[in-house]
Amino acid sequence: PTAPRELPARRARACAQPRACTAVRLGMDDTAPLASGRRHVSYKEASGFLRKCRQRPERMRLLCSTSASRDGGDRLAVSVELREGGPVIEAQEISMKDGWTGCRFSPSALWLSLALANDSHLLGAATAAGAGTAGRPRALELGAGVALAGLAAQALGCDTTVTDCLPAQLRSLRSVCEREQPKGTSELRVRCLDWQEEAHRLPGSRCAVDAGSPENHGVEATAQAALAVGVERLAAEEHRSFDLVFASDVLYEEHHAALLPLVMERWLRPGGRWAMALAIRDADMMVAFVERLRAVGLLAAEEGELEEAAREVGEKEDDCLVSWETICVPQLCPFCSCNGGQISGKSKVSLPFLRELVVAHEGGALLLHGRRPEPLLPEAELAAAACQGDSR
Repeated sequence: PTAPRELPARRARACAQPRACTAVRLGMDDTAPLASGRRHVSYKEASGFLRKCRQRPERMRLLCSTSASRDGGDRLAVSVELREGGPVIEAQEISMKDGWTGCRFSPSALWLSLALANDSHLLGAATAAGAGTAGRPRALELGAGVALAGLAAQALGCDTTVTDCLPAQLRSLRSVCEREQPKGTSELRVRCLDWQEEAHRLPGSRCAVDAGSPENHGVEATAQAALAVGVERLAAEEHRSFDLVFASDVLYEEHHAALLPLVMERWLRPGGRWAMALAIRDADMMVAFVERLRAVGLLAAEEGELEEAAREVGEKEDDCLVSWETICVPQLCPFCSCNGGQISGKSKVSLPFLRELVVAHEGGALLLHGRRPEPLLPEAELAAAACQGDSR
């Protein structure tokens, strides 16, 4: 872990981090001009890049493409081999002149994509309980950008919906969906989803947004801009219908941490799986996100499991069922070395443990995934939970 906690103005620093203008080399020779505008990343190169990120976790806060800049940059089609022998997916990166943020895929998106393809526990549970066409699981990517992880889910057999709120990304994703749909049986579609649709569930003070940001123009303005590029809003009839909900590198501002758990709760079905691969730019913001996940019931064990966990851990109210993985070198990480050198785990853990996990890896990244328990929290409890968080 890097990013020392003693630096001042940590939240301002997090919001000032370049979303789409800083990059690192993706373990391949990408300096030669590409007349075709295409680049291929093998599974060996992708996994090797992530191993390098463990040596330097601060890379996870940057981008994979060395062509990124605020002045524009190449519009490259980047193909990625998800595991040895395939499948191979192709994401379309766009110019930052058009898209402002989410124009290039991040190391966290690459991490999540490979995890979907290679962690049977992560995708297997959703696949086994698929509710989509012909029994295929229904997957939803939030804040998709170029939708690398969404394309991975579709290639792995999920009927997949990729969502964003920025017109340039939606326009590009619509073209990608039109290109990919004829290739396979799994469905791929794009929809507009503005997280501010959930703002009414929070006290006003908990959801202050920067109105000058292109993604914060308001729900109706966002929907109209999406329709102008031929993309519909994700329909309310699909609430709590997705088997798998996931996102990568989407926490940049405090209202993201407040709204994202509510968005996940809105669209994930009871018993469904969720996964988040997130660079930790600001530990307090990430802790607030984790606390709200717990508050809305996405980290809670089911009733019988809570009783068992209470006997094991002794903190019934804090027991959470979650799988986690860090980007770090365990021998050099004080937290992981004190926990038996583990950089991952799948177990019941306490909320204080998760807080410590986040704080210890500030400056790096964290992959969290879990299962929404059944039954749902009553609506009154969900409304109260929306106001929780920041409980330290």
